[in-house]
Amino acid sequence: MWNLFGTKQDISAKKAMSKLESGWQPFILDVRSIAEVKQTGVIPGCKLSHPHSSIGKVRKQIPKNKDVFLMCKGGMRSAKAMDALIAIGYDESRLFNMKGGVTAWARCGGDFVKYTN
Repeated sequence: MWNLFGTKQDISAKKAMSKLESGWQPFILDVRSIAEVKQTGVIPGCKLSHPHSSIGKVRKQIPKNKDVFLMCKGGMRSAKAMDALIAIGYDESRLFNMKGGVTAWARCGGDFVKYTN
């Protein structure tokens, strides 16, 4: 269960960047609001942007046989979305929550692109 001290699969923005640069190809899921995504964009490679509060509605679009890299602005909503995915049968070991969210990504110099899906 999610808690204020993080999840078992928290990953820092810096480590995520390094893994992505080294060839890691997770399904990237941004769970911020539509307004937030329109304002800042998403990280390159984002496959789906959908608010965390109704993540179950798009579960068929989220693969179960691949790593899933979740993010929001600060990491709390993506942790809740991660819990929701675990509750409907996703393997916790394949779910990664970006600690500090896109705020941390930006602080590390990460790029953003317009979301087009």
